[in-house]
Amino acid sequence: MARSYRLLEKLGEGAFGEVHLAELREDDEDFVQTLAVKWLHSEYSGDPAIAGRLRDEARLLALLNHDHIVRVHGLTRLDGRLAVLMEPVDGIDLSEVAGECVPQEAALTIIAAVADALGAAWNAHPRGTSGPLRVVHRDIKPSNIMVTRTGAVKVMDFGVARAHFDNREAQTRSQQFGTARYMAPERWLHGESDAPSDIFSLGITMIELITGTEVERFRLARKAFAEDLERVLDRLADKPEIRALAAEMCALEADARPDASEVAGRARELAPGGVEALRAWAEARCVPRAGTKNPSPTVLAEEVSAETFAVTTDLSPTATATADVGLFDRSSGDLSADLARRPWFWPLVLGTILIALLFGVFLGFQQAPVTVVEAPVETASAAPLPAPVEPVPVAAPEPAP
Repeated sequence: MARSYRLLEKLGEGAFGEVHLAELREDDEDFVQTLAVKWLHSEYSGDPAIAGRLRDEARLLALLNHDHIVRVHGLTRLDGRLAVLMEPVDGIDLSEVAGECVPQEAALTIIAAVADALGAAWNAHPRGTSGPLRVVHRDIKPSNIMVTRTGAVKVMDFGVARAHFDNREAQTRSQQFGTARYMAPERWLHGESDAPSDIFSLGITMIELITGTEVERFRLARKAFAEDLERVLDRLADKPEIRALAAEMCALEADARPDASEVAGRARELAPGGVEALRAWAEARCVPRAGTKNPSPTVLAEEVSAETFAVTTDLSPTATATADVGLFDRSSGDLSADLARRPWFWPLVLGTILIALLFGVFLGFQQAPVTVVEAPVETASAAPLPAPVEPVPVAAPEPAP
């Protein structure tokens, strides 16, 4: 069956790829469907690690069937570039209302929807898998939560999610992934990321939505953490029930936090008219993001390959869905994301170190020995220079008779 795609509008772009609104046309059946196409830049499509991350995210999302998680329709190649076909979400992400106070009942309804999605992802047990997926999103924050004009809530970007799959790949270092101020303390202190770490991130998100103010990253020492948390909770002093919920969600100890189901239930109890409040706020505030229209839409033919799939066929991934900070994240605020956006950074550092070492060796042959300080790079070390040799005095020859 011949399928082609008309790229209508660019919705966004990140370090590794971009997202387009597109029309899928199946010429044999005269069928047209509007989709979002999330695809890699051409220079990264051949990178096994980056392409693998995108495939993992697509396969994971295909296994998660939930109203509040963005749906995936397929994985394919267009113009030689790996692409994920996703449902289009006509709305805004919540980073676009940063600094504004979202109405209390609307904000709590959003938090309840995200908690529902996290609980479903954690407990999902698709047919053909050996057990629950135990998905941990690891990057819950306003920019990864979208709201449509009708009040629908969608959790986006599972590019750094951790999940339990059969034949999973090697363990990942979870403390490297995420956005600093939303990351739970156990991720900084122990490198652990489990369901409670997503609850912590959601608690910080709830505080920011309701108060309209950014929460700075808490200090990690126990006393300092308690002081920072108390200072932030004071912003909710006139909302004691929400304050209590936020205090539990942002507790220092992971086992002291409520689970996703409890968060969703308590949030709904605090917002009895939340669905109507969210819909009214969304209609007024969620103006669809202005993309870059394509005046003459590009038409691309699908390249059928081993990677092409439909969500109704072979969707049993064999590797853990893990990746660096989201491939299309615009503002992570995290050092690892910043470095990922600058592929020239490490080559520049290593090149500078190599030049310094060579220059030091050169000076060692020209003058007194130079003490070389080892550069702080785990993968390279300088060989010790030979100890200086004291000059041996040579006796002058006796004059000839």
